[in-house]
Amino acid sequence: MARRLFLALLLAAGAQMLRLAAVLPDPVASHFGGSGAADGWMSRDAFVGVYAAVVAASLGPLAAVAFGLGRAPVAWINVPHREHYLAPERREATLAALSEYIAALGALALTFLIAVMEMVRVANLATPPRLPDTFIPALALFAVATVVILIRRFPRPAQTTSSSTRPKGGLGEGPGTNHRTG
Repeated sequence: MARRLFLALLLAAGAQMLRLAAVLPDPVASHFGGSGAADGWMSRDAFVGVYAAVVAASLGPLAAVAFGLGRAPVAWINVPHREHYLAPERREATLAALSEYIAALGALALTFLIAVMEMVRVANLATPPRLPDTFIPALALFAVATVVILIRRFPRPAQTTSSSTRPKGGLGEGPGTNHRTG
C-alpha cells in the first residue's frame, strides 16, 4: 500500500510542478525568514527546476529502492540478523517489508514537500509574500511522524533470559504483534 501511495504522490508532485509553473508570479518569493516574511527571490523557472531537482535527488533514490529492492543482489542488503531475515524461506517477506517501509518514509517526505510547495504558492498570492503560519506545525508533524514510524518499525528488542541468539518475529513487526519462536 505504501508503494502505491508513494507512486501516487510522485505523480501529484509532478502535477504540482506543472501547476506552479503556470500560476506563480515571476520572480517567486522562495526563501522566508523566521517571521514568515519573504527575504529571497528567484525566477519561476528556477524555482520549479529546484523543486524538480529536490524531488529527483532526494526521493528518486528512495523510489528506486522501494520499487527495485526485490531485484537487488542479496549481498547489497544490510539488515540486522541478515542470515535469519534473508534466509530463503524469509527473503521474500523481508524484502517486501523493507520495500513498504522505505516507500512509507518516501511518501511521508513527499507529503511534507508537496505541503511546503503549496504554502509557498499561497505565500506568493499575498502582498507582500508571507509564509502561512502553518509551516512550523507542518514541520513539527513531519518530524514526529518520522520518529513514530522509525520507533514502530524498529522497536527495542525484547530481552531474553535464554542464551539463544536467534531473532524473534519478522522484520518490521511492530508493538503488539505475536512473536513466535522455534
